[in-house]
Parts: sequence; structure tokens; C-alpha cells
Amino acid sequence: MNVVFKVLRNRGVFANPLSLIVHYASTSEKLAKNVNLPTQPNFYNIEENADILKLAKSKIQNILSMQEADAMTIVSSNKKLLTTPSYLIKQNSELCKEKGLTGTVFMKYPFLLSEACLLKKLDSLQKLPISLETSIPLARLSINRINEIGSERDDIIKRIKDLVRIFGVTQEEACDILSKKSFLIFKNIEDIQEMLKFYYGYGFTKEEVLKDLWILKYSQSLASNRFEFIKKNNISTLKTWMVRCKEDILHKHIKRESENRDILGGNSMSQYLSEKLFCNENFTKNLIKKHPQLQNKSLPRIISMIELLCKNGFTPQHICKAPTILLHSTKTTEIRMKQLHGLGLKPDSLYVFTKSQRLYWKYVQNLLKTQSKTENESIKL
Repeated sequence: MNVVFKVLRNRGVFANPLSLIVHYASTSEKLAKNVNLPTQPNFYNIEENADILKLAKSKIQNILSMQEADAMTIVSSNKKLLTTPSYLIKQNSELCKEKGLTGTVFMKYPFLLSEACLLKKLDSLQKLPISLETSIPLARLSINRINEIGSERDDIIKRIKDLVRIFGVTQEEACDILSKKSFLIFKNIEDIQEMLKFYYGYGFTKEEVLKDLWILKYSQSLASNRFEFIKKNNISTLKTWMVRCKEDILHKHIKRESENRDILGGNSMSQYLSEKLFCNENFTKNLIKKHPQLQNKSLPRIISMIELLCKNGFTPQHICKAPTILLHSTKTTEIRMKQLHGLGLKPDSLYVFTKSQRLYWKYVQNLLKTQSKTENESIKL
């Protein structure tokens, strides 16, 4: 509040802090409607707190004696490590070494470092007739499930071999699949093969199925009905997510594709954007290649964003320099524009509108401090 007051006082708006408080109290309803001041970030949200992330990274780096980039990769892949105590991380790392697992295992399976009962899990997995290096992904499962697997060794080994044969993966990769999609441990292998045959018939590749194995959980009739419904609505490209998404999501996708098709006419997305942004089509092709989400973004929303930006003094060149703005919410962007305008701030770039709430708030605070310092210096002169 002190920074904001200094800026406004120097501009001759308020004489003292009390007048500022009275003004805010008397016009709170108006401010709420017209200028929503940015709220502070939630520092208790560990995903938004850069300091906690940095601390966790340093902790991993020191305990495992690894490079900073590798430590950051591990922490980013396992958010539990942000709150896992150092003693447990160290204990688990030493345990894995004792079991003959190399240090690279944590890069592949960072969840191992935050496991509360890792010793029991590893002891159970060692009873399987395959090496621990091969079965280690199964440590992702609950201790009860691992014990069940241990009591039915022949069945789990057969299932691992079946997945190796069906998908052409290694035994370790098969264990990783089972640990992430545990329903495949119990699903009839003939049913899995039938579903694969069904999806291949619709043009899906083995790689596409492996990236979205949840689709094997659904019935063939459900998937068939959805695909036929999609085709009837002139959507030629089928995706695996269309099987498992909610119906309203599917309907929204069909509506968006239909709207985009009507707007584009015979043009491609790259052609359309080059006309809208007054730039070379090669540029927009590279833009879409770099940000493939643009290809599936609602064109009415893109148009709405471009119109909003141009209305507020930004040019197509500004958009070309910060194209990710087209992927952001028009509503959020408009709110931020009002906030900055209400504080007398006008950014010379669109990047501020694409920042996370935490970074956006930091930007506003820094900008206010800079302006306050500049105005104070001008008053002294």
C-alpha cells in the first residue's frame, strides 16, 4: 500500500495516507467492478512458490551429489519432494544403492525418493524372478498391491511377458506400464488384444495407444459409438482422448471445429493468421509449429483476443512478438488491462499478460516501485 500511495501522492491525487484509505473505503464497490487490484500470490501453494522449489532442488542436489539441472528435473517430476524431509530422501537414496540400483534410477523414477515404506516394497519386489532393476517401476504401487503381486508371481510374470509381446516394449517398460495403469494387471489379455485390434482398425498407431493406455479400460461399443458420432459431424481426425473425455467436452470440440471450419473456408490456419496479423505465412507456419495449440484453438476466441488488443492500442507486431497471448483467456487479459490502466501503468509488451499470477503480481509491484522512484527523483529536481 505504501508504494501505491507514494505513486498516487506524487501525482497529486491524495495528500496523505488517511485520504487514500477514506477514498478506498467509500469507492470499494466501484473499484471492485472496474479495477480489480491484483491479489498477492498464495505462498502456501508449493507449486507457485519458487523459493520452495529452489530449496528442494538444492536439497536433492546436495544429497545425491548431482548437477543442478538433473536435480531440478527430479523435483519437477515429483512434486512430493517439495515437502519430503531430507532424512527420508537420504534414507531412500542409500537404500537403493544398497539394493544395487544405480544413481540414474532417480532420474527415471523420482517417486522412489519420497516413498515412506520403500524398504518393504523393495523386499517384496526382490522375491519376483526378475531383477530389481527391471521390476523397480512397480514400487509405484501400494504396498498391499505389491504384496498381492508377490503372492501371484507366475501371473504377474506372464502379464509382463504378454505386454512385452503385444506392445514390443522391454520388461522394465512393461512394469512401468503396469505401475501407472494397474487395471491392466487384472484385465483379460484377450480383451486387451481385441481392443488394440479395434483401435488399429480406426487408424491409431501402437505409439498413440501407449501414450494413452486409459482407452483400453473402456468398452468397444462406447468407443465405436463415439467415433461414429464424431465422423457424422465431419471431424476427420480422431484422437484417443475422445474416448475417455466427458460428453460435454466432446460436444464443445465438435462445435469449435465446426466454427473454425466455417471461418477458415478453404484457407489453412497459417493463411488465416498471416492475414489477421499482417505477416508472412512462413512466419505463422513456424508459429503454429512452435505452439501447436493454436491449430486447435477456437478461432472466434482468437479473433476476440486480437480485437481486444488492437482496441487497447496494441498492434499485430506486438502480437507477433508475444504470440502465446493468443492462447490465453480474453477475460483474464481484459481484467489485467483494467488493473494496469487503473494504476496508471501501460506495458510496452504483451508478455506481462501471459505471465502466471505470481509473476504478474511481481511485475506490477516492481513497476510501481520504479515509477515511484522516478517521480520522487523528479520532485527533488
